[in-house]
Amino acid sequence: MNMLFHLNLFLFLAVLISKEFLIFNEEILVLLAFGVFIYFIVIVMGQFINEELALRGNKIKVNFDFYKNLQIKSLSYLLNFYNKQRSLSLELKKNASLSKFDISTLADFYPKAFRNLVIFVGFARLKRGISHDAETSDLCQSSLFIDFYKMNF
Repeated sequence: MNMLFHLNLFLFLAVLISKEFLIFNEEILVLLAFGVFIYFIVIVMGQFINEELALRGNKIKVNFDFYKNLQIKSLSYLLNFYNKQRSLSLELKKNASLSKFDISTLADFYPKAFRNLVIFVGFARLKRGISHDAETSDLCQSSLFIDFYKMNF
């Protein structure tokens, strides 16, 4: 059947050429060469091209799967990094609030402790001044009140 088709095609072309319906000029020769090229490619090289395309398709699929898995791993690493960063940020905020509380507590405590220390030292000086002469006592009291005045006002 295939042989009969080729024979009929050849005879049809021979009749067209002999009756001068088909004239061989440059365009017809290019068309004929292109037709022979396509026929050669489809019949002779078709199986080879099909195998090459299948191999390339498999290679592309393997590369696609590799990069898809790489993308999934990268996204999971980024998600883990984001979660760690978020938990670290919350921990730093918590530590900052605790530090702020500690600093405010110290800021409240030390002025009161300093004032108490000044008063205690002042009273100690006053007691020593009383045990000495009246002059020494007057000098000590005046210096104590001057120091106390400078510290608090």
